[in-house]
Amino acid sequence: MNFWLFLGSVAVSILAAASTGILDSKLDEDWKNWKSQHGNQYTKDEESYRRMIWEDNMRYIEQHNIEHSLGKRTSKVGMNKFGALTNEEFNKLMNGHRRIEAVNMTEIEADERDESSESEEIPIELRTASVDWRREGLVTPVKNQGQCRSSGAFSATGGIEGQWAKKHGNLVSLSEQNLIDCQGSKLGCYSGSAVKCFNYVIDFQGINSEETYPYIGKVNPQDFS
Repeated sequence: MNFWLFLGSVAVSILAAASTGILDSKLDEDWKNWKSQHGNQYTKDEESYRRMIWEDNMRYIEQHNIEHSLGKRTSKVGMNKFGALTNEEFNKLMNGHRRIEAVNMTEIEADERDESSESEEIPIELRTASVDWRREGLVTPVKNQGQCRSSGAFSATGGIEGQWAKKHGNLVSLSEQNLIDCQGSKLGCYSGSAVKCFNYVIDFQGINSEETYPYIGKVNPQDFS
């Protein structure tokens, strides 16, 4: 059989299975293992609905990775603990960045114009060059901020971690929880400002490591300020 015809047949089969609403019994064990691995439990009424979403996501992953093996995708994907959520549910649960407006946008816009003018003078080879900082040992593994919406703290630690590793040759995972609990803004899980986090680290001359001050994904009830 022609390989491309076979691939088309696989895709059609995947779509057909998704449209019937019938659960795939061959995935029973995988479904049980996935629930056990991530501690996901559902009521009897909810079980079938979540299973259908999970199977749809499994089919998407399978098709995506087939395309990756053919050179049509630059990366592979896999199942995680959010596999039984729709895109809309995931976005509602996890995406909620609260943007804090700059005090003086005029100055920022002027800086951006200056940077744009300077970039035009840089040779195109440098402007289009890329570096994978993970391979340089300047990036910690992916972290999970949970539902705390503490993107400012995670942005700040990521920046500091890389600069520390570049200067000292030692990559240390830093404490987002330290920033959530202690920074002067008192916004905790709703802080979207990495700048305020940087200022906190500067003002207090340091930040704890993740190991000594682990992340709990909520404002610590104690007052550390």
